Amino acid sequence: MGAGDYTPSASGRAKPITKAQLRKMQEDYARAEALSKEALEQEKKEKEKASHEMNDLLGDVF
Repeated sequence: MGAGDYTPSASGRAKPITKAQLRKMQEDYARAEALSKEALEQEKKEKEKASHEMNDLLGDVF
């Protein structure tokens, strides 16, 4: 027996997903999109805050 004997065949058709699986995938995708937007907004706020702090620090030095 060779190494390929235990791997699944790629020639077979994949089983279709169920409506419940599709609904869960859509919910997960929507949740991930919301989290991504929230993370981008948080990064933007932190970047602005760091920029203001750096400008204040440089203003005090120079």
